[in-house]
Amino acid sequence: MKKSILFLALLQSLLIFAQAPQKMSYQSVVRNAANQIVANQSIGVKISIIEGSLNGTTAYAERHTTTTNANGLFTLETGGGTPTTGTFATINWGNGSHYIKSEIDLTGGTNYTLSGTMELLSVPYALYATNGISPAQAGAISANTNSITTERNARLSAIMEQATTNAFLQAQIDSDIKDNAVTSAKILDANVTNAKLDKSNIPLSGFGSAEADVALGGYKLTGVLDPTDNQDAATKKYVDDTTLTKDLTSTHIFVGDYWGKVADVALSGDATIDSWGALTIANDAVTNAKMADDAVDTSKIIDNAVTNAKLAVDAVDTSKIKDNAVTNAKLDKNNIPLSGFGAAIADVDLGANKLTNVADPTLAQDVATKKYVDDTMQAQIATQAATITAQAAAIAAMQAQISVLQKPRLITSPIENLKAASATSGGAITSKGLGDVTATGLVWSTLTNPTIDLTTKTFDGTGSGEFGSNITGLTPETTYYVRAYATSSYGTAYGNEVIFTTLTTPVTPAEVTIGTQTWTGKNLDVATYSDGTVIPQVTDPTEWANLTTGAWCYYNNDATKGTTYGKLYNWYAAAGIWNEASKTDASQRKKLAPTGYHVPSDAEWTTLTDYLGGAGVAGGKMKESGTTHWYSPNQDATNTSGFTGLPGGARMNDGKFYVIGYDCLWWSSSVDSTPTYAWIRALNHNSGPAIREYFNKTYGITVRCLRD
Repeated sequence: MKKSILFLALLQSLLIFAQAPQKMSYQSVVRNAANQIVANQSIGVKISIIEGSLNGTTAYAERHTTTTNANGLFTLETGGGTPTTGTFATINWGNGSHYIKSEIDLTGGTNYTLSGTMELLSVPYALYATNGISPAQAGAISANTNSITTERNARLSAIMEQATTNAFLQAQIDSDIKDNAVTSAKILDANVTNAKLDKSNIPLSGFGSAEADVALGGYKLTGVLDPTDNQDAATKKYVDDTTLTKDLTSTHIFVGDYWGKVADVALSGDATIDSWGALTIANDAVTNAKMADDAVDTSKIIDNAVTNAKLAVDAVDTSKIKDNAVTNAKLDKNNIPLSGFGAAIADVDLGANKLTNVADPTLAQDVATKKYVDDTMQAQIATQAATITAQAAAIAAMQAQISVLQKPRLITSPIENLKAASATSGGAITSKGLGDVTATGLVWSTLTNPTIDLTTKTFDGTGSGEFGSNITGLTPETTYYVRAYATSSYGTAYGNEVIFTTLTTPVTPAEVTIGTQTWTGKNLDVATYSDGTVIPQVTDPTEWANLTTGAWCYYNNDATKGTTYGKLYNWYAAAGIWNEASKTDASQRKKLAPTGYHVPSDAEWTTLTDYLGGAGVAGGKMKESGTTHWYSPNQDATNTSGFTGLPGGARMNDGKFYVIGYDCLWWSSSVDSTPTYAWIRALNHNSGPAIREYFNKTYGITVRCLRD
């Protein structure tokens, strides 16, 4: 509140003494900014004498500390305080006009607020005398002083008369404001101004009980104490601290059924706690009578609920009821918004009505709304449900672990002796569990995770240790899943799953015998090594160019070319290099050629061409004649050897395809002195020789096999 001081000078006494006392008597009544008398209070006062004009030079200033009486009046002697500027005795009273300026600090200190400045209309004769005035001047001053004294007495009489009138008005107000005595008739239309009804000065508590729901217009009730009685409004802090602080156990409510679905819970009479934890509700804990319509009605909010006792003394004074500005319509409480009243000084009784349209709380002491409570409860229920779900999952996991510990534990052996219709495997029991092992064996299927419910299984005895089985009745070129199993009184356990693909049904290739050698009659066309290990098919040119292990492709990635020309293999496939270890350890390498055959060495190719009359003429004798597959002129082609060489082309080390119809190329198993190259044999459409040269190992060309 602004702390400016309204300082009303009621009496100023200027005394004349035979001897110059160098003092003036000064009296004043003090009111605060609310126009209320400041009674019986120590105050700080500063008096200044100003020469010439209101804003003239300060000739003298002094400080006082004094106390007002019950009527707010204080008295002091100017010239008797503590000087801060000049000396009182040296003031030249005859030098023009003089003004007296008063300043007050209500706390008794020196932080003054300007109260007012007034002109001194007369100065005591004795003060003039000290400045050496003539007898004639002194006489005039004395006469003037008598005139001033008469005027002062008249003014004091008027002030006392006004004070008497004010006292009468206050007594009349006290008489009129009593229980049930303030009616609309006594507050006439146009008697009170809006400015004088400051709602911020009226505490919210003290009003009568509400006659209807209190709408807050979307604002909050703040600064609310935590509730103690049942019907107290809940605060955010109360809700946060007290709702669902316990875990849901078997003695608490379980929301939903065993599978986490929401289920209705019917409660009538005594509700028993079942195995899932339904909460017991005692008989008649909640009755219809307590929830009936119209449990609170308007008859409970009576007229005259506001009495004088609830309107504190001096809450309304005469200065606030005047000016003819407020009508009965303006005093309709429905037109006065609830927000903006002063802070409550006691609990606010809503008379069993609701607080409506309240904003959701954010601070701990905000009133909680139904939505906030519902959302909080739902969130906590969801959290508890998630906890229960997680606990159930953990329990299930623990039960699974217990089951694993009870049953035997074992591993499945790798596949061996893989053929088109059979293979061998087995298992090793690492722990028999809590019971004796009564059955062991293998179970397999074309679907993952086979179990002993299938008929495709073996029985390999009882007890712990290792066991082996033959897997029979398989389909060629088919992928299977196999697991070892062991059974005890605690159930059946399974080893790791092993995946394998059976081989192609072996076909005896057409052969051609030339001299002492027997060759296959056509180029190789297999997708696995002889033990069934798959050789990857690579179509991407960049991937092909960077290979360092075996791979194959069709010319131009066209499967129809394979029927005629066979597959194109890089040298790593021809050499059986299939993993990192086999690059440096020849004993780890696979065999590309079918059982009973091998990829010929460079020397074995030379044996063939020598038998056919030497490399210079052998090519024509090895090529298929005509231009069905070869481009013209297919020089010197007679195929008198029966070798039937076809121009299958090649895939170069950049991954691109070239020369189909022009060249026939075959790998040897022999490497050149340069580590990245190997020897080949080649036939060309435009010449008759059998050409010996070396290719980069990343090239893809055909393979012809030689019987062992």
